[in-house]
Formats: sequence, C-alpha cells, structure tokens
Amino acid sequence: MTEYTSAGPTTSISLPPELENRLDDFARQEGTSKSALIVQAIEKYLENLEDVADAEQALAEFQASGEKAIPLHEVMKRHGMEY
Repeated sequence: MTEYTSAGPTTSISLPPELENRLDDFARQEGTSKSALIVQAIEKYLENLEDVADAEQALAEFQASGEKAIPLHEVMKRHGMEY
C-alpha cells in the first residue's frame, strides 16, 4: 500500500455523522490522520475492484476457450491430497 503524504490534489467528501465519528475514533486509536485512513481505504477498495475485473476477464476468456474445468476433488486426487 502506498504511504500517505499530504502532497497532491485535494478531494472533498461528505460523510454521514456516524461514519465520521467512527473514522475519528479509529484514527485516534491508530495515531494516524483521517486522511491517511481514507486514502488506505480507497486504495484497498480499488485494488479489490481491479481484482474482480481481472477475475471476470479470466473467466470470460476461459469460457470462450471451450476448455472444460477440472473439479477440485479431481485435482486433489491427482496430487495425492485428501478432499
């Protein structure tokens, strides 16, 4: 994860009061800034979205290939593993 620094463009958001309170509390507990927590959360969320997009692309390519999937129990059996 990228280390947060305050240099760069600024984006403003409005948070519901309960979320703002939770953010304040957690930042205080962690000894960090709300901005740093927000940056970390957005980075993680975007990474997750990118992972989902990659998985969907891989699935689409697999399905288009016409190849057959091998069930997990078959893979494990082939490698001498218990299911």
